[in-house]
Amino acid sequence: MNVNSSSGRQPNHRINFSAQKNEFITTVISAEKCSQFGRQNQIDRTEADRNPGYRHLKMWIRLFIAIFALLLCAAVARADKPAVIKDSEAIKYVGKEVEVRGRVVSVTTSPLGTAFINFGGEYPNQTFSGFIAAGSKIASHKKLAMIHGKTISITGTIELYKGKPEIKVVSADQIKVLDSQTGR
Repeated sequence: MNVNSSSGRQPNHRINFSAQKNEFITTVISAEKCSQFGRQNQIDRTEADRNPGYRHLKMWIRLFIAIFALLLCAAVARADKPAVIKDSEAIKYVGKEVEVRGRVVSVTTSPLGTAFINFGGEYPNQTFSGFIAAGSKIASHKKLAMIHGKTISITGTIELYKGKPEIKVVSADQIKVLDSQTGR
């Protein structure tokens, strides 16, 4: 079928047979409307007409992209939690927020009221310590007397003091008892 448009160009005709409707469908596409995106859409429709599985493939690709986006969001959300490390690894994480886990070797309080929770050995041979400033409500907390010999975690940013890693504990929420068994 030849139809002249007002610009003197002939439009593109495509005749398709729809098996579902049992009828012929004629599509008229003018040359002016076939931009880059229009041609891609025409190619996609042509491929879909020839191969019914093509639509399913496109659906699966979209589903894959959606699942990938959700997993990426979950990974970003999980990144907010600090890394969990052993007390012996604390020296490698100076300046980073982490959760340090280990067995408490000693809990000591200085004459000035500063409390120290030592892991890995007695002071000055500890691998890591939790530092609680004098005058802090936590320094006189009953929980401190009960954690000797237990596996606990301390969460915070690791700093160095005289070459040893430590976390300054300002809240009781930073300390969690992980077991109730003593190491004796």
